[in-house]
Amino acid sequence: MSSIAFAGQPTSLLSEVLAKLMKLNGGLSGSELADLVGLPSQTINRLLSGFVKDPRASTMMQVADYFGITIDQLLGKQPLPQELLGIEDEVLPSIVLPLFSVKEAAMPHNNAALSNDWFRWPKSTLSSGKDNFAIRVSGREFEPAFSNGTVLIIDPNLEVESEDFVLVKFQDNEAATIKKILLDQPENYFLPIRDGLNIIPCQQIAHKILGVVIEAHVDLRKK
Repeated sequence: MSSIAFAGQPTSLLSEVLAKLMKLNGGLSGSELADLVGLPSQTINRLLSGFVKDPRASTMMQVADYFGITIDQLLGKQPLPQELLGIEDEVLPSIVLPLFSVKEAAMPHNNAALSNDWFRWPKSTLSSGKDNFAIRVSGREFEPAFSNGTVLIIDPNLEVESEDFVLVKFQDNEAATIKKILLDQPENYFLPIRDGLNIIPCQQIAHKILGVVIEAHVDLRKK
């Protein structure tokens, strides 16, 4: 039996998907599902609790196979098949995105496998969601636009438009930063978010735009 585990996966979303599947299948109880898939009741109850940090691949496969879905669908990373839900029922519309600090986002190896944190994003119609990731603002560097704790959704594939907020990495800086970009040919500019900082002509310094900020999610009660 495989002992591979999904370390760091956001299993609170898994618990929501599993509970939904059980409801759609006649309101199965945890013990009934355990009998049907051949797992201990305690295992199913732990999955439903949302506190399992390392669900085993073999466990996920048994549950997913029973419902006729993939492991990614069980984890909430892909939508459930519409035939399971009925025409009127909306599948969980969110996508689980890897969540990084601004500094981590600048690393060339930035990818979901290296993320230790995750953000559940209610998918926007503006973006395909492919390759998107999230960054959490720390401190007051990007005020007043983005306060401490704000989670920004970054689309690395979206075409940049004038006055977009962009995540940009300047050649001589280790970390990325957030700027507003002004496309005013022949000169384009990075505008500062905070008052008193310099406007930077895009042609003046080597840089790489890592993505466009498409949404900002703020916890208004976060200290």
